[in-house]
Amino acid sequence: MPDTFHVLAEFPRKHSLLLSSTTANSRHIPGLIRGWLGVIIMVDDGMFKDAHDDPITLSPEGRAIDDAYRAKFGDKDAATPVKDTLDKMDALHMANFLDCVRSRQKPTLDVETSYHVQVTISMSLQAYRVGRVLYRDARNQEGVPAPPEA
Repeated sequence: MPDTFHVLAEFPRKHSLLLSSTTANSRHIPGLIRGWLGVIIMVDDGMFKDAHDDPITLSPEGRAIDDAYRAKFGDKDAATPVKDTLDKMDALHMANFLDCVRSRQKPTLDVETSYHVQVTISMSLQAYRVGRVLYRDARNQEGVPAPPEA
């Protein structure tokens, strides 16, 4: 993995992931998810802190939200504190896992989701190494240089 790395991944359902990372600088890029109806901001100023006390903020896209959205989330920025959750994350993760072992329900972070995350990471590194865009051939479970036939 290089010191500075950029990934643009496009997914079949018209979602995109843009990731930039570096070990050469201590300043982070703000962590956020942008959508049609708003933005979820996880790290506003681009600086992760040891205290993990930054709230997660939901910021609606005013021109796009409708009455149903307003009724559920409102039309102003809403911050959710996460300190308690982060302090207890290991215990919550283990409790979720054990509850799912007992109930046979799907855990919050299941193996299939983890697999898809790892495929994106591995394909981006492979694309970097071969110096070209790669496409996912889901049938053969590999990255290929041209879009696979549907």
